[in-house]
Amino acid sequence: MVAMTQAAKQVPQKSKLVTVLQTPVWGKVGWKQQLAESRLPGDITSVVQSVLTACRLSRSEKAAVAEELLTHFSDGMDRGQSSSELVEDFGDPAVAAPLIQSSKRRNRPMWKKSLQFSGYGIAALAAAYVVVSIWFHLGKPTPSIDYVAKMNQPIAEIADSEKAWPIYRPMWTKYKFSEGGKFDIPEMWFHEADPVDETAPTSQRLIRHGDEGWQEARQAFAQHADLLQAFREGARKPYFGVDLQNDPKKYSDEDFAAIFPNRSREDFDNLSVGAEGIDEETNQLIGESVIMILLPQVQVMRQAARIFVVDTRLAVDDEDPERALQNLETMLGLGRHAAEGPVLICSLVGYAIAGITFDQIEEVLQQDPDFFNDDQLARLQKAVNATDIRGWLHFEGERMMIEDIIQRTYTDDGDGDGRFTPQGVKFLTSSNQLWGLGTPSPGEDNVQRWSETLFGPASLFVAASRKEVTQRSNQLLDQVIEDANKPFWEANHFDLDAELKQDPYKYALLDLMLPAVQQVRFAMDRSLGRQEGVRGAIALQRYHQKNGKWPKSWDEIPKPMLPAAPIDQLTGEPMRFKIVDDRPLIYSVGNDRDDDGGKDLVAKRGMPMPAQTLSRARFIPAPKATEKTPDGDWIVWPIGEKN
Repeated sequence: MVAMTQAAKQVPQKSKLVTVLQTPVWGKVGWKQQLAESRLPGDITSVVQSVLTACRLSRSEKAAVAEELLTHFSDGMDRGQSSSELVEDFGDPAVAAPLIQSSKRRNRPMWKKSLQFSGYGIAALAAAYVVVSIWFHLGKPTPSIDYVAKMNQPIAEIADSEKAWPIYRPMWTKYKFSEGGKFDIPEMWFHEADPVDETAPTSQRLIRHGDEGWQEARQAFAQHADLLQAFREGARKPYFGVDLQNDPKKYSDEDFAAIFPNRSREDFDNLSVGAEGIDEETNQLIGESVIMILLPQVQVMRQAARIFVVDTRLAVDDEDPERALQNLETMLGLGRHAAEGPVLICSLVGYAIAGITFDQIEEVLQQDPDFFNDDQLARLQKAVNATDIRGWLHFEGERMMIEDIIQRTYTDDGDGDGRFTPQGVKFLTSSNQLWGLGTPSPGEDNVQRWSETLFGPASLFVAASRKEVTQRSNQLLDQVIEDANKPFWEANHFDLDAELKQDPYKYALLDLMLPAVQQVRFAMDRSLGRQEGVRGAIALQRYHQKNGKWPKSWDEIPKPMLPAAPIDQLTGEPMRFKIVDDRPLIYSVGNDRDDDGGKDLVAKRGMPMPAQTLSRARFIPAPKATEKTPDGDWIVWPIGEKN
């Protein structure tokens, strides 16, 4: 045993019998080659082989140990000891092997030890990541709430007699009035050539009196009289009343025929979200979600409003104020119906239709201030006042949409919590395709799939848990809603984008799903400002018709004509007005918060546009004035022609 220990600790001189050590293999001759060429008895080489086989050392370290052991045994034989004596003195190879192994490892250089420990660390991390990866890929979302049904519940509770859809539907079917049917009255459009560049494409606008094709438009509208009358009747109903669906095949036969003309139910048998690389399971999860709901009524209602713009011009040409007034009331009803949907896109389209209507009111009163009598102006004013611009802003659908996506991308532990899943990663990486923003190339698609597989598990360490993302979503939406319910001049102007940037990776899902509420808020306040300007203009016109002169202030207008002065959305104070060329000009003090006498903000910036310009409608309210805020006012009446 003493001999064995000495062999493990000391490095004796090389034996003459070891003749092959000069041939380098990784710095040393391999231990097996050394045994084969050592010329030592078999019982000795067997012991050495047993020791080296049991040692967990590198190849070069085993070669060094072989050299030491063979030298030790060779020296013993040179001293006259027999091989059996040397083997007996050496001891049990099973005991010697771990001692030799330990000795060699202790004598390793520091860099080698560090590299070894690093390897162990990397191996441990890799093993842990494999475990996490398995755990991650075992996670499956289990959606349990049908949010589409929840969105439809208020509609289902409305009596059919209160809905416009049963009135609209037969005409939609007859004229294929839907996005799929591509309905159009070509005669309602006037095409203008570029006065400078003859090769440029013609521009298109709604036809006006005096345009070539005016009489043809009159004849075309006469052929669609039943369609217009159906819209007039339906727009008086308080609700649109069409179900929301994320699968076209779920519509009733009547609804399907009206909404999807020229299509059959078989066309939608293999409905896909349209994003390449999404597996069938994820495709189904997303395809059944709220984000895939169809809004067939939205854009076509804007088209309906444009039809009534032209028909109102025809009514003015026919000197038919009652028809023109009905048209304007109808347009506001169409805006209300478009905004009925619980998501913000419906609100925005409703605001757009209200804007088209306000523009048409302005066009009529600017062209012929006396076209409507006082009773008709009072009726028009009532319709404008009843337009609930603030009430058209909907967030409840956005909240349900986010909650639905959470239940489709997270697991559910039954207690409101859970972890992110592969379906969640695929939803995020495929978001551009889901929103129709592009499809990856084949190479990009492969990279995307590899990224999902390799780096998806890392989302467990980065992404918020289900409970965290739900709480954060509700917190942010509550602040947004609280802010939106306040007038602009009292709002806190909550900056959602700034909040999301604080944890862009942890709440990446919210960054994707939460809408650009700041822009929606601006759209609402622009619509409110425009509405106040129209309300004030009608009151001024009524006063002028009755008294033959313009009032000097809002206070001169009797309360029945104007219960309250139009409100400046930036300050909460009454809007200003002045009479220019015997016509009223109504304005807000603008972002600089001072009265510049009705000087248009756009003109003040030096932009090459007339004073009455479309850009006024694109005014962006600013929460407060700064040193860089340009001078100028926000003109709300008149803003100029748009259609």
